[in-house]
Amino acid sequence: LFDIDPITGVIFVTNESLLDFDNYSHPNGEEYSYTVYATDLGIPPLETNSSVLVTLKSVNEFYPVFLTLSQYSFSYAEENNVSIFVTQVSVTDADYGDEGVVRFRLPFYTDIFSIDRINGSITVTGRLDYE
Repeated sequence: LFDIDPITGVIFVTNESLLDFDNYSHPNGEEYSYTVYATDLGIPPLETNSSVLVTLKSVNEFYPVFLTLSQYSFSYAEENNVSIFVTQVSVTDADYGDEGVVRFRLPFYTDIFSIDRINGSITVTGRLDYE
């Protein structure tokens, strides 16, 4: 997974595809711990070592995607009461952890509709008048 340049000591990734949080499980969790050894060219050669801890962080790389429709529609009779559930939107995000958590909002202020920021339920919260 990692290698070290024997001259410069630079540690580098040998297979980036194994470090993709969203597609693979990580046998060591989110951290990789290694011991690095350095040996001089003296006679006798002397050696020392140090621990290296690599912490893998997830990156927000995927857009949320609506599961069923790109456009939702519903009918609502104007004489209905307010606080009536009309529809629920569903979204998924392929990112790992917090990057994959989706919150909903309307892109404008309205006192007629509201959306539950957690579950995507849309409710009529004000009077609708067809005329």
